[in-house]
Amino acid sequence: MEKKFIIVTLLVGLLISCGKNGTDFETIQKEKIAPLSAQTILTYKADSSYFYDIQLINGHIFLLDDQNDTVLRMYNASFDSGLQGYIIRSREREGLWAPAFTKEVQLPNQEKPIILVDQSRWFKEIFHTKNSIACKQIQVNKEMGSSYNFNLTDTFLYASSRYTGNKAFFYYQLDSGFYNVYQDTRLDTILPRADYAGTNNLCVYEAGNRVAVSYRYTNYLSFYELDGDLLKTIRIGNQNIKATVKQNEINTPVSTKCFIDMYGTAKYLYCAYSGSLDFSTNTKIHVFNWKGKYIKTLQLDSPIRKFCVDPNDQRLIAIIRDPNKGQRIIQYNLDASL
Repeated sequence: MEKKFIIVTLLVGLLISCGKNGTDFETIQKEKIAPLSAQTILTYKADSSYFYDIQLINGHIFLLDDQNDTVLRMYNASFDSGLQGYIIRSREREGLWAPAFTKEVQLPNQEKPIILVDQSRWFKEIFHTKNSIACKQIQVNKEMGSSYNFNLTDTFLYASSRYTGNKAFFYYQLDSGFYNVYQDTRLDTILPRADYAGTNNLCVYEAGNRVAVSYRYTNYLSFYELDGDLLKTIRIGNQNIKATVKQNEINTPVSTKCFIDMYGTAKYLYCAYSGSLDFSTNTKIHVFNWKGKYIKTLQLDSPIRKFCVDPNDQRLIAIIRDPNKGQRIIQYNLDASL
């Protein structure tokens, strides 16, 4: 554990830029569609709750709630035993206030430490038994306050900055500080110079020497090596999608939402794509291997916002709004789809 979390000690490091414009570019013009139908595994009707993220870790499902005092809920992976544990919202060292999951790839049959980043600066580990759960603060880094999309590896912390400019992401190491990695220069004329224009999703696969970035406001995603060297950029469809800008900010209501979430396993990268103004269209999941090869497009029967996939690529579990009230957790079987 000490090896993993030494990277988040308080240190203002040397600012270095890295990355190069990749020569490999691909347009996905004809999608290989695999339609999927969902099974509802949990319905939650409470007006006072809003689940904003989901993770499947070590055989348990964890849900984060943005509105309820019960900020974290734990279920078993099949949701057949009811609520198994929870944490009440608290600003104390052993509590959670506004947590986010880390997004690095979990290997099959790997027991992964359950780490959350609270308020973008407090790193906390979750400990659980079959029917209980607890939280312990393990590190703090006040320099990370404007960051999101945290991914932890054995040697680096990877994340995105909320005020990106033309930076795709950064990574941090104790010995040499912060390294900025820049977006493919092809995107410099597509993503406007406006606040939040470069909003993205980030997933790190340490064992495969890969980092993937997909963008909210354009139909592009890129693959990098861990050190920031750009390998490949991919566009979905024949036309560039560009956001509308108003007073140096993204005019969100009239800008198309492209990649809305991303999740990685050791075998595949799953990229959730909306293509609508208001997230109302049924979501597509564009699937790639970690070399950037396009595999297939999973056409879901619902508009999802957040999802996770089990490490063996058998199930995709997602959060959706219930058309009547509240939210539902749904499941798609992937065995015959990939």
